Amino acid sequence: MTITLCLPPEQEARLRRLAESAGVELDEYVSKMVEERLPEPVVPKANDDWDEWLDEFMERHPAAVHHLTDDDLSRENIYEDRA
Repeated sequence: MTITLCLPPEQEARLRRLAESAGVELDEYVSKMVEERLPEPVVPKANDDWDEWLDEFMERHPAAVHHLTDDDLSRENIYEDRA
């Protein structure tokens, strides 16, 4: 994939210096920077990994986790409209 970035000259110069000091071409340096910043995909690899994946998800996204009580999961509360 090719992406065109419009950078101010100062930023381009800084990137070029950093790439040069790392001994790599500019495009390789920028690609490596992007790769380092990308979050890991949050997808379970297999059913065996489900518990581990879920634990990791809950650690990464504590605000998304709603702790359900036993009462929340009671048959009466789940099927309120069928009582």
